[in-house]
Amino acid sequence: MEALHGDYEILCERVDRFVRDSGCHLGTLLAAWANRDVRTVARAARQLAHSSAAVGAARLRSICLVVAKSMETPLAAGDDSLLDSLGRELAEVELELRQMLDVAVPRFI
Repeated sequence: MEALHGDYEILCERVDRFVRDSGCHLGTLLAAWANRDVRTVARAARQLAHSSAAVGAARLRSICLVVAKSMETPLAAGDDSLLDSLGRELAEVELELRQMLDVAVPRFI
């Protein structure tokens, strides 16, 4: 998460964009997973990996890349544990980002 620094407004914008985009990517991924559409799962996972890298969420990025790579194997569409890990990590990243914003709030005296 150290990748995020700079002035508060830019930080807020990046976090808001990440939260919005990651929610869309996760929604697409979950819908595709339910339909066993491995191409769309892989694409959404790669998009989420890219968004994660932009905010310095390396562990989330790694999980997303594992999900995308796993779609290359025929039996991958049945392993819900990867999606569970991804969902938990995404929630943790969003919480950390929001906490970081709380700490970074400019104080005016």
